[in-house]
Amino acid sequence: MTGTSHKVALLEADASVEVSGDGAGLVKVEVMPTTETGGCVVLHLADEKLREEVSFDLHVFYRSGLQEHLRFFAVSPTAPSNTKPDSGMAEFEE
Repeated sequence: MTGTSHKVALLEADASVEVSGDGAGLVKVEVMPTTETGGCVVLHLADEKLREEVSFDLHVFYRSGLQEHLRFFAVSPTAPSNTKPDSGMAEFEE
């Protein structure tokens, strides 16, 4: 939902992140300090009114070579949402 923030747990302490997709411009990424358990990333979504949902992907790259590609979509309270069937699915690669 636009105007909100969401935490995403990291699997490992050392990670770099990128955001891509149509809704990437709405997202500010904040990497929280890492801990022994891996830390997290906070996605801050701009408080904008959207005419329809927009998708964005969070790409997480770990020093070990593991990668995550997480799909999201943003919607505002007045926008219809089709809830795309592949939204939110994760892909893992080693």
